[in-house]
Amino acid sequence: MPQKEEAKGLFRLVLKFSALSLGVILVILAFAAILVTGGILPMEMMILAVILAEAAGAFLGGMYSAKRAESHKLPTAMVTGLFIFLVLLIAGFLFAFPPSRHSLYILMASVFPSLFGGIFSKRQKRRR
Repeated sequence: MPQKEEAKGLFRLVLKFSALSLGVILVILAFAAILVTGGILPMEMMILAVILAEAAGAFLGGMYSAKRAESHKLPTAMVTGLFIFLVLLIAGFLFAFPPSRHSLYILMASVFPSLFGGIFSKRQKRRR
């Protein structure tokens, strides 16, 4: 039974920090939308803004989920990135069919930064 409890705990971490990541992504995208409507950022740069927002949110989500996980740090970070990608892919299907042709870039911008966040979240061991 301890494995089931550990899996539930890891799943809760993934959900919690995926929600945090999606919030960060939405804030960055809102800022980018304000820049586009103000004429500061050209419309052609919006896909780059989406990919950068995705990478920043996935990095933070992967870093914090791996930091809070007691075991299986890198798989937890990677699953966080995959969950973020799946949520955004479903949103793409809901609001624009077919979804963007940049889905592969968005997948890479969600999984790799979350893995890097998991690597950078490594706690320093204290000497006794």
